[in-house]
Amino acid sequence: MEIELLKISRECEAQKLFPKQARETIQSFRDALEKLQGGLASQESQSELMKNKIQDLLDFASIKNNKFRKNIKEFDVRKAVESVMDVQRKMARDQGL
Repeated sequence: MEIELLKISRECEAQKLFPKQARETIQSFRDALEKLQGGLASQESQSELMKNKIQDLLDFASIKNNKFRKNIKEFDVRKAVESVMDVQRKMARDQGL
């Protein structure tokens, strides 16, 4: 729905159907929406990293108590690297790099 609204507003703006003030308001909404989407992606990545850290702590406790079991499962390396890159990219952008 949000993407659809953005498309419609861009089409109207391209055809000069909105006065300047309305275009500025729409642009500020677009900017806010992009920030929110970036923030959500970052939060998802951060929560995934936190979940992994907690799992590591639980694994360490299992090793310490001689109750560790291997949990071998496949994962998408590309997706993992892209997730880390997204977080790093957002941090760099926030710092103006």
